[in-house]
Amino acid sequence: MKTKTILAVDDVELNLEIIYSLLDEYNVIKSTNGFEALKIADMEDIDLIILDIMMPDIDGFEICQELKRNKNTKNIPILFITASTDEESIEKAYKAGGVDYITKPFKPTELVARVSTQLDLVDKTHNLEKLISTQVQQLRDKDTLLIEQSKKAEMGQMIATIAHQLKQPLNVIAAMMSGAIINDMIGEDIDIDELGTKVQDEIKFMSETIDMYRTFFSNNQDKKEILLEKIIEDTLNILGGNILNITFIKEYQKDLKKIKVYPNEIIQCVMNIIKNAQDNQDENKITKKVIKISIYDEGAYQVITIHDNGGGVPKEIQDKIFENYFTTKSEDAGTGIGLHLVKQIIEDKHNGEVYVKNEALVYDESSVKGAKFVIKLKK
Repeated sequence: MKTKTILAVDDVELNLEIIYSLLDEYNVIKSTNGFEALKIADMEDIDLIILDIMMPDIDGFEICQELKRNKNTKNIPILFITASTDEESIEKAYKAGGVDYITKPFKPTELVARVSTQLDLVDKTHNLEKLISTQVQQLRDKDTLLIEQSKKAEMGQMIATIAHQLKQPLNVIAAMMSGAIINDMIGEDIDIDELGTKVQDEIKFMSETIDMYRTFFSNNQDKKEILLEKIIEDTLNILGGNILNITFIKEYQKDLKKIKVYPNEIIQCVMNIIKNAQDNQDENKITKKVIKISIYDEGAYQVITIHDNGGGVPKEIQDKIFENYFTTKSEDAGTGIGLHLVKQIIEDKHNGEVYVKNEALVYDESSVKGAKFVIKLKK
């Protein structure tokens, strides 16, 4: 395993020697000059920069800003170390792009712990990036119906959603680190082990998010017994940030039993219908978008209904919307295969039924015309 390289920047040689001795398990490069440090960071493979703020010629804030402007150095985490303890300096350090902040005189154990935490985050981030990159590449390479039938735009949206959902736990990690710094500033003890556990929990969440998408895009074609409620929740999680402006009403019949289906394909059906509803709401300029999803028993079937307030389906095309390549959208906005694919999956692969009807959606004491898609799956 490659030894991590740390660039320590301080105009006082003694401070650098202390840092060097404390971090002897790493490859530490010392610099007493800000301009020299910028060159070193640009030329060497640096994993972390420990940066003093009070420097001659160019201060730590300016150095940090220059590093963030350079595409070769912008992703290197910067740990500020300084005698400044005022709130304004701390805020300025974070705005400049720092990830953490230690005050002088620092405790040796604190410096080692914070450096270790930041380098661990670097490793975890790189691993996640590799995992995402691998999964995205696999999605691009798959010779599936999704790709063959011109769904590249949808794939792009999905990748954007993955990035959005991973950003949230990364922000939580940043907030926890900031909280730890503030506690340290006011003299409160910091439980490094507890902090590390919380960081690991967020990293675990990110890994589970990747696993969820990997499962959805897998080639597993086996039927599986699953609750339809789980399928709906997985669909909404996958859509993520693409549906933030929609209010969802959920009505799930209690005590429903598991049903044997191809989960990924039912998710794809629900996703297509929701996106179709969203398109209609946008087209009809619906400001308060609502979609109601219900699940219930009906004789030999379990039924999923997806009911929107987008104005409904024009009567003249109700019998055509499930036909292959039929679309009312422009050529660059839709392929006309989404609802046809839904029909194939439900009727041919699950021996079920799917249809649409216009029905008013009652919500917040208002009644708005909308389309109601009905999916019937045999128990």
